[in-house]
Amino acid sequence: MKSLSYGIVCLMLLFGNHAHAQIEVPEPSEEEVVVDELLLLDEVKTEAIVYANWSNTNRVLRPNSANDGLFGEPLGIREDEQNLNVWSYGIAFRSDLRNRFMWQGGISWIRNGETFNYEATDSDSTFAYQTFYNYVAMPLKVMFKYGYRVRFYGGLGLTPQMFFSYRQEQQWTTVNNTQLDETIKTRNGYNSFVLSGTVTAGVQLRFNKGSSIFIEPEYRIHLTNSYGAIDSYEHFGRAFGVNMGLTFPIR
Repeated sequence: MKSLSYGIVCLMLLFGNHAHAQIEVPEPSEEEVVVDELLLLDEVKTEAIVYANWSNTNRVLRPNSANDGLFGEPLGIREDEQNLNVWSYGIAFRSDLRNRFMWQGGISWIRNGETFNYEATDSDSTFAYQTFYNYVAMPLKVMFKYGYRVRFYGGLGLTPQMFFSYRQEQQWTTVNNTQLDETIKTRNGYNSFVLSGTVTAGVQLRFNKGSSIFIEPEYRIHLTNSYGAIDSYEHFGRAFGVNMGLTFPIR
């Protein structure tokens, strides 16, 4: 009887050890968990975007050619205007299309401008100004993308721009070394609507379940004149800059 009891106990212990070995599952390593999370990034089909844009802006300026040049005037000192660095800002949505394409649309505050500096050679007088053209815009882009966690993309777009305001900051120094300044603001004399074309390329780095950072060089040109029809000049803004921002997954 004792031998039978001893045998039953041994069998139970052997069976218990065997059963425990069958259900034991090793814990996933931290590296495996990270990989599982990153796999979800490919499921992000629509993103919200916030960004800032730094641009070096200039313009094509020429005498008004309307009505056989009736309103045109020589450029004068404006021929010596130089590039101006400006900041713009925007929010947008980016969504997938078919075959590695995606589209982007949003609203932004866009600035163009130019600057002028003059120093008299025979005196200490100087004159300078910085001109800003401010627009509320709705950039629209179609882009081709490639990549998984690091994404490269590029494309073309159109940017309808509603004119908001003109501002010019002037500074000058008189022959008596007196420094003066003035700000000129207006909304009159400019086209209320301007259409721009854009060429863009960028790289996007995803760092968790969908959110990412991106940097995006962009070239933007006015396709239409930004001055009024009877202005002395025709003005076409140009900007080469970089968009920098964050994206957040929506779905």
